[in-house]
Parts: sequence; structure tokens; C-alpha cells
Amino acid sequence: TLQIWVDKPDAPLLIFVPAVEASLNALPTSLRDPAWSLHAARRLNERTRRKNPIYLLFLARAYRSTGDAANGADTAREALKLLVPVPADANKSVTQTMLELEARGVDSNR
Repeated sequence: TLQIWVDKPDAPLLIFVPAVEASLNALPTSLRDPAWSLHAARRLNERTRRKNPIYLLFLARAYRSTGDAANGADTAREALKLLVPVPADANKSVTQTMLELEARGVDSNR
């Protein structure tokens, strides 16, 4: 499985994204492993120095999935600061919308 690859110290960065995303979105929900999702999302963000808003969104969602809504919201706000400002009359990206929901403590995956 992807989890085995991600848990290796020299795991390629490109393995993390599908692994974390699959772990956060697994159906049925009984297949989800919130602790592992958080572990993998933390590693992904450590390796990318917390500079990618989408990866920070994964981390925010992982925090929320473990019941740590406060860290999830803080991480989402951190990610929002990395986004390019959008003019008031322009459409927001899906990423921005999801981060805004996470920053308010709302499940962005609904």
C-alpha cells in the first residue's frame, strides 16, 4: 500500500499526496486512519517547509480528523496567507474556499 512507501525515510515526495488524500477520503469511513493521516501530512509539510497551501489543507484536515480542530483552523489560516489575493469580483479557487471553511472549523470535504 501507499502507507508502506510513505513510512520509509526516503519516500519520494510524489507518493505523499495520493497517500494522504486517500487516507483522508477513504470510504467507508471505517477505513480511515486519522493518526496515520496526521503523521503523513506532517511529514509532507516538513519536507516542503510548509510552503504549499494544498499540502497545508491536507494537514488542517488531518488535524480536524483527529479531533484537533484548533490546530486544524490555525493551519488553514497559515495556508490562506500563502495564497495570492483574489479581487473581490473574482471567483475564489476551490482551495481557498476549502481553507476558509477549515479556518472556521467546518468540514471542507462535504
